[in-house]
Amino acid sequence: MTNPELASTEPNQPGPADSERGTALLVSLILISLLVIVGGAVALASQTQSAYSLDAERRSMALVIADNGIAKAKVRLLEDLASGTDAYVLTTPSDATPVQTFTEDQASVEVYHVLTVGSRLSFRIRSRGTFSTEGRTVEILISGTRNTTPSQGPGLAAVLTNGDIDVTGNILIDGQDHYADGTSGGAGVNVDGVKVVDGTLSWTGNPTVGGNSTSPNRLDAGDEGSTFTNNDTTFDLESIASGNPVDDTDGDDDDGDGWTDEDGFPGTVGEFVGQPDEIGLRTRAQNDGTYFTNKGDYDAWLGSTTPAERGGKVIYLEVPVGSTLGLFKLPNNPPPAEPSIVIVQAAPAVPGTPPVHSVEVGPVHVMPEGARQFQGLFMTDVVKNTNGNGTIVGAVVSFGDQTGAKKPHFGNGGADILFSSEVLANLPGVDNSGEFLQDTETWREVR
Repeated sequence: MTNPELASTEPNQPGPADSERGTALLVSLILISLLVIVGGAVALASQTQSAYSLDAERRSMALVIADNGIAKAKVRLLEDLASGTDAYVLTTPSDATPVQTFTEDQASVEVYHVLTVGSRLSFRIRSRGTFSTEGRTVEILISGTRNTTPSQGPGLAAVLTNGDIDVTGNILIDGQDHYADGTSGGAGVNVDGVKVVDGTLSWTGNPTVGGNSTSPNRLDAGDEGSTFTNNDTTFDLESIASGNPVDDTDGDDDDGDGWTDEDGFPGTVGEFVGQPDEIGLRTRAQNDGTYFTNKGDYDAWLGSTTPAERGGKVIYLEVPVGSTLGLFKLPNNPPPAEPSIVIVQAAPAVPGTPPVHSVEVGPVHVMPEGARQFQGLFMTDVVKNTNGNGTIVGAVVSFGDQTGAKKPHFGNGGADILFSSEVLANLPGVDNSGEFLQDTETWREVR
């Protein structure tokens, strides 16, 4: 038995259990601190992420608003061009001064007319959309051609040639307007019987020419300026009609736009009907089975078809540069058949590039069948002769010989060439509405 007096009087020392409780408390405090820190970080990150998400949503909405402004401006522009009011078309294009501005649905929009080259127009539309505190700016550049029909004058004629021309025999050429069946008194514009761009008209025999307000009469030197025009330098219909600066065929950049002679005589058959090149016409002919690369195939097609089947077609014959085709028969397609376009030219070295005008065609007849009437537009390089007793109702265009060796020659017979705006307005692939045909569009965000 222990003596109480002998027991220790020192304070109690902590035991193992007390040490464990202290460690647990410390760990708990550390964990609580970590949870507080992590929770705060998570809350801060969540708040930041929410702010970022809200900003992104605002930016996205601003972009939608800007694009909506672009779409509405484009509709307005195309409607204006189709109507012909041309509120968006400047006499002198500018990339600095907008032609139209408007604000709609939180979008501020500016439209610029930046370029005109012949019937080709380019526009820039810029739109800034705003949503809350965010703004986005986008723009598009759109380009295309104004579909000017070849029935609008005054750049036309019953016979239009690039370079000198001879007229002989008993041929009748009349620029006064005719109906599609060849009867006089058409409701459209009267034009020159013969218009010579950068050249002169010479004649022998008894050719008869009428045009404008003058009835057909035997050619005389005094008729220049009434029934025919020599040394004309302008052709572009839109520039002439609108009073825009005209860049004549003179080798100079007359309107200072960096292009030369774009208002002169068309370089391709496509330009004549308001298209930038001949590809569209060639493609249409290929699709219709009326594209030929030799005269034999063309003649075979001609002999195997009816007047109705020859109407409403683009008939395209491409041959090697410098070819001489000899006798060439135009289709017989009087009404009620539709007008057609007949093209005979040298194949371009590269599709889409202007051809070397050098093909001689003739003598030219209307095929000896029925009424012997071709209604449409006949375009070729050099016409050697038009003879026989057939009638061409519409117009004839001779692009001339770029090699300088061949000269267009009309006559040596009793053929008639009668201008018809009705025929030209109803050519296949020619839109009479003046619609703007957009072919390119580029989009970018302006930062």
